[in-house]
Amino acid sequence: MLLHWTHLSPESASAIAAVRFTSPVRVSSVRIFPHGCKPFLQDSSIVSQTKPNSFFLDVYLTAHAVKDKEKPTRPPNTLAASKIAYAGRLTDFSMSLGEEFVTRLMIFRGSFETITLAIYGSADASPSTVVTEHSASIPSYIEMASPRALPSALDPASAQDPTHLAVQLLALIPKTVPSLPLITRLMFCVKATDEMWEDARFPFIYSHLDDSEGELEVSRALEIVELRLPDDTPSSTVKRFAEKVAQCFSDSNSLYKLCRFLSDLASQPISIVLTVLECLDIVALLDPHALDERSFALLVEAATNPAIANKLDTPYFTESLQDVASPRARSTSTQPAAHQLARRIQSSLVFEDCLVNPNGDFKTAVAYLKELGRQEICLGTWLISIMSHPNYFTKMKSTENIDSSCVPSLFDSGQSMTHEGFMALTKSFIGAASTMVILAWADSWGDDDCMERIVAVLRLWQTVDGYREIVNHLLLLNQVTYRIEWITSDNESPRQSGIIAEQLLSELATDPRNLVDPANDALVQCVLSLKQPLSHLSESDRLLLRKLALVAEDGLPAAVEEIAYSSDRPLSLRRSHTLRLAIAIIQQHLQKGSDRQFEVLQALWDENRHGLITLLVELVIAVAQDLKIYTLDQKVHLTDQALVEQLFLLFGDLIKSVDALIFTFPPAGRTLRSLVCAVADVFVLARVTGDCLPSFSAPFLAAQRARTFCIQSIQRLSQPGLQTDQGKPGVEVTLGTLLEHGLSGQAFDASHQAAQLAYLIEQAVPVHETGLKPDAQDWTRAILPDILPQLKGFLRILHPEAKATFLNKIAEIDAGVTGTGEWLLLQELERINDALDRLPDPDGTPYSNTMGYRATLLLRFVELLLDSDAGPSNWFISCIGANAEISTTLTSILHTIFTRNLSSSPIFSIIDSLTSTHLPFPDDLLFHILILRIGQSSSRPPLLSSIAAIAKRLPSKHLRSPHLHQAVGSMLLDLLSQSSTSLNQASLSAIRDILQYLGSMHADTGLLLPGITSLDGDMLFDQLSVDLSNAELDTLMDAKTRMIFDQDLPMKPPRYTLHEGLRMSAQDFEASLCRVSGTSGEVLMTPSTPKKPSTPEIMSLVTSSPPITLFHSPVASTTGLTKTYLNNDFRELRQLPSSRQTGTGRHPSVHVDVS
Repeated sequence: MLLHWTHLSPESASAIAAVRFTSPVRVSSVRIFPHGCKPFLQDSSIVSQTKPNSFFLDVYLTAHAVKDKEKPTRPPNTLAASKIAYAGRLTDFSMSLGEEFVTRLMIFRGSFETITLAIYGSADASPSTVVTEHSASIPSYIEMASPRALPSALDPASAQDPTHLAVQLLALIPKTVPSLPLITRLMFCVKATDEMWEDARFPFIYSHLDDSEGELEVSRALEIVELRLPDDTPSSTVKRFAEKVAQCFSDSNSLYKLCRFLSDLASQPISIVLTVLECLDIVALLDPHALDERSFALLVEAATNPAIANKLDTPYFTESLQDVASPRARSTSTQPAAHQLARRIQSSLVFEDCLVNPNGDFKTAVAYLKELGRQEICLGTWLISIMSHPNYFTKMKSTENIDSSCVPSLFDSGQSMTHEGFMALTKSFIGAASTMVILAWADSWGDDDCMERIVAVLRLWQTVDGYREIVNHLLLLNQVTYRIEWITSDNESPRQSGIIAEQLLSELATDPRNLVDPANDALVQCVLSLKQPLSHLSESDRLLLRKLALVAEDGLPAAVEEIAYSSDRPLSLRRSHTLRLAIAIIQQHLQKGSDRQFEVLQALWDENRHGLITLLVELVIAVAQDLKIYTLDQKVHLTDQALVEQLFLLFGDLIKSVDALIFTFPPAGRTLRSLVCAVADVFVLARVTGDCLPSFSAPFLAAQRARTFCIQSIQRLSQPGLQTDQGKPGVEVTLGTLLEHGLSGQAFDASHQAAQLAYLIEQAVPVHETGLKPDAQDWTRAILPDILPQLKGFLRILHPEAKATFLNKIAEIDAGVTGTGEWLLLQELERINDALDRLPDPDGTPYSNTMGYRATLLLRFVELLLDSDAGPSNWFISCIGANAEISTTLTSILHTIFTRNLSSSPIFSIIDSLTSTHLPFPDDLLFHILILRIGQSSSRPPLLSSIAAIAKRLPSKHLRSPHLHQAVGSMLLDLLSQSSTSLNQASLSAIRDILQYLGSMHADTGLLLPGITSLDGDMLFDQLSVDLSNAELDTLMDAKTRMIFDQDLPMKPPRYTLHEGLRMSAQDFEASLCRVSGTSGEVLMTPSTPKKPSTPEIMSLVTSSPPITLFHSPVASTTGLTKTYLNNDFRELRQLPSSRQTGTGRHPSVHVDVS
């Protein structure tokens, strides 16, 4: 809400103005209006008077702690300081003190004449707050922004021409309007000299071809291609120039100059390049064996042009390059350069193929783009060739209207990338790279208006996934980094371009990958050169960046020192950033071979520490514990989101380092268990964080990446080759620890934690479509029997859906070799059977309702196992047919369901699944399926058709069971109570078949139907006789003669419908817990030390010492003696050491047993 609106002017020469509120308020933001602005729509006479257009402003707020009886209040004269850099325009500045503090006075100090501002916030508990009459025109709150796609004008990925935005930005510079390829060459490829900048024709300085018939010297050819050739050069002139070039480079005496010529030629118009290559046989002239490092570097730049790369792609040249790059080559100095040239040629061809091939090698093509982004000359050459080559733009226009959300990450892209995603990434890369060219050009001309728009576009892209990685990667070009530094250095008065440039720099420098980039040495110096006053970065921000830059500058020794340092807990934001940078430096060294690994260990020893893997695991545990502090309350506060994001990112960096070292340095068993517990905690915490944050926020995305790292880490820790330092299989430790950790619960919701860990365990051993990998079968089957107790306990705490999935996974892994899946299934079935046997009567008490709901959940597990559409359901049904214990236990469950007349939706589904199975079940089980199906058919008449078929599969002895008589009688009685119109002809026919078959099986004794009177029997058969032929009627009447209707026979008990859900009050919940714990509803007292009785017991005065020498006399009951000493008891007592004797007086003994 609007708290205050005013024009502020400083008093005299003090440069200070103040706003005082009549009651405490919470200030959230301040909005400054530019000169001439009309803030209120309803009153156009009010005009802003802010002068000058830009200035620095210090803001001080009196911070009063909110009154709290439990917390002491702070002194009332505490001032909270903030700094504002106003650069013109309507600008909002956030300055929240949090919920713990309020303010009554705001002081403004700065070099200003007048400020027109509005103060927003909320009132304290008191409703009396200063609110102006114009508050209705200003929103009282700001809703959280929702993500949306980039506007098409700012989204190169969705444009036909990805350079269109750069061309529009170039047009903002009024002094010159050169073509984009021309300034690309001047900024990135062949830099303009000082004389060229002073030339009046600049930048339109071209090299003109000589039409003379004389020979062309090599030096002249180099001078010609050093400058840009006009795009409209006649083709005949170009043809003659190409022929002369072929003549002057006819021998191999000037290989270096030829490579230099090709490097400069690559950034010329594509038509000129193609014409020269037609006349110049560069493959015949270039001998890789005769090239030095400089020549190879020039050829790498030249091969960035696709036309030159295609020309060099010949079997002869490729084989020659492989010979030079091979380890067997004579010259080792040229091996890396030759390998780089071969990779550049191949990558260029792969990239060109990926533009049209949906199944191209996108991983290599993306790596090619990343490599181009590290080299200015190569990037400029590639941009020029892309912009001037008609085929490339034709291919890109075919993929228009791509959403910016399809742009994948430049660093996380792999073979899973789609063709659409690759085209979006390519077009975004071209658009961002061409914008960097315009940035360099605008900075060269000193056009601040154009620069402001350019850095604003870059900053916008820095907040968009996909674009962020591209922009940060291109900002690391040394030239671009230095230009960002120059923009931020002019801080005499705030400029919008300087403010945004500081934001770009802050985002860039806080990513550790950028500070350790070996191709960029300018970023560290740029950060170290930052000095106050700064427009956006506070002093704490500057010190944080400076700390990171110093660590990056010192390298490995500083990184090892940081990770070895014992940090205060919880970790601060600065400490998290520093640790991420230290880990990045160490990772960079570890990836360079065993020599660099030894350097890391040596640096660690210099810090008097050892055990790198142990040190990293300790940091992982610390991060996991800190994340608990911020996420276990189910709400990540706004002020903690940046820290939570960094903690998740730090966790990911640490896990990647641990995974890289875990096989090289086998951990101790305790270390591995601690690591697994920390990974499991973070996996659960990441889900908790994701549930309470917007799905597009940075902490949410960091949490999701952390979950991915957790899965990858558990998979790596479960690989067969990993062992502890004692030789124990790492997978046994990993899986056992996960199962035990799931049982612990700790501070999490136990059910939620168990479900998350079940998913994590399932990912530990992925089963592919073709089954488990052969190398994983042996260790899996060897490990499972050793962790049976953990598996059993963990399975019990899962909810039905997760339990069924988890058991199916275990069975699929074991494949019946050790019988682990069957054993776990049997244990669960026995648990279900025991729960149904102990099920209390449905008396409506909380305990009865709770136990009924528990039974529903247990039966739901069986339902899910049977209802699976995939192969695991076949496993469960095959277990029933093959395993006698399982079928017997399941039969016992069905028997309890029938005798208790239990009813629930899982029971219906279980019988449906078992009935639809045609596998040969044991007779006892099939009989119970029959009687339960009969009971279900009374409420679902269409099920009657399957009863006769099941009955015909059973022997006659089962059909004479009283349970069958009860089931049939109850079914018929229920059908009689229904309307006659509710049964169709199919149902009536099914009833006739049932009665006729059962009657034929009871020809000698008759079929007893309890609960049905003779009158009811007659009514039933009257309904069944409708529309029957004489033969059918005779058969039915014959069956009736075998029916014995007796309403006095015992019937099934009343139906017991199990609860599908459960809702109860806190009192009922406590009462049910008391019943479960066996306290019979009594109030549980808080444990405490018993009070000493006021009257001493009579035996308390007698103390015996030592107790082992006391024997009760057998004549004590007749003589009245309480004890009798036998034989030499007194003599043996005197011979004991004094330290073993205990006092016999009323005072406590002072002797201590030290033996």
